[in-house]
Amino acid sequence: LKAFCYEEQSQKEIVFNGLGVSPIVLDQYDPEIAGYYENIGISATLVDNIMKKNPQYSVELDDSDLLLLDTRIQSMIDGDDDLDLSLMKLEQDLNLAKSEK
Repeated sequence: LKAFCYEEQSQKEIVFNGLGVSPIVLDQYDPEIAGYYENIGISATLVDNIMKKNPQYSVELDDSDLLLLDTRIQSMIDGDDDLDLSLMKLEQDLNLAKSEK
């Protein structure tokens, strides 16, 4: 998994197969990437600027919230349950825990 996330060619495949934007900021001037974005009508410069912008988080988590997240995410990694359902359940549980505080 780590190799997949760090190898440039696998990250290009994420972009080229329409699975999203690579989490690695790829060189916007790479002819393959620039050509791909140009063909679908998106500025490679725009994508590069968006990927370099730091997100602003407005969610505040206390230690018990972080422990819940850490425990459940590790369980998801180790288990075979459906990831989408597990994430939705985690969100519900986290919201419930926050409302009870």
